[in-house]
Order: sequence, then structure tokens, then C-alpha cells
Amino acid sequence: MKPNVTPEAFRRAVYPILGLSWFVLLGFYNPKGALEFIASCPIQISVGCAVMILVIEFVGVPQRARLYHFGAGMLFAFFLFIAGIVSGFSSSMLVDGVFNLKRYVLQPLYFFSFWGVLPAAIFGLIGTAILRSTSKAARPTTLHLKRP
Repeated sequence: MKPNVTPEAFRRAVYPILGLSWFVLLGFYNPKGALEFIASCPIQISVGCAVMILVIEFVGVPQRARLYHFGAGMLFAFFLFIAGIVSGFSSSMLVDGVFNLKRYVLQPLYFFSFWGVLPAAIFGLIGTAILRSTSKAARPTTLHLKRP
């Protein structure tokens, strides 16, 4: 059976998990440190968040029925996090005026490979579980045959 996942159900599953992931990221800092981090790089955070929302809307919503499976949800979370990391840190090159791919792209991806894979997998599983609980599986249609 093909799942019947509406765009609203997909958004209800993905956006709370995205917000939760931002709180987990900021949880590595004390509250004062988190506010200092946000204040020190608002453009980079805004660009990363905007790209993640665009990925959700233009990739996730059209592919929402395929993201009904746990493995696909985890891969989507990886893709979503990597898109946010690359875009946010790439915008740092423009803000700082230094074009250094190793510092602004490769090092963040390297740290994501150690510290971000497990949270991305967990958030992908939670998002898929929420998606499965809010959407219904499509019921098979019955054929109505006419009698001669």
C-alpha cells in the first residue's frame, strides 16, 4: 500500500524536529554562550536555516510519500543537515571575505561526520515516526462491476 502523506502532515512532522535539532545544537552552549553564538553570526545562521527550509519545501514535500520509510527519513535528515552546514559555512566565506574551502566547508563536514551523524539519524527516525503516526495508509479501491 502506498502511504497517503499530505503536505500538511509532512510539515507537521518535519518542522518540529528541525526546531528540536536547533535547540540540541544550542544545548552544547550555556544560555549566555548560545546567545553570543547567535549574535556573532546571524547571517550564517539565517542562510543555513533558509536553505534547510527550502530543502524541506522543494525536495521534502514533493518526495513526502517516499520519506515514509525509516531509512529514507534518516537519509533526508542527513541531506537536510549537510545542506544547512554547507550553506551556512559557505556564507561565512562571503561575510569574512576569505575564500578557504578547507576551513569553511571541509572542516564543518568533517566535524559533522563525527558529531552530527547520530543526531541526524535520531531526528530522521523521530520525524519518520511522527510522519507515520499522522498520515494514513491509502486504502485499496474496490472495483464496482456492472452486471449484464
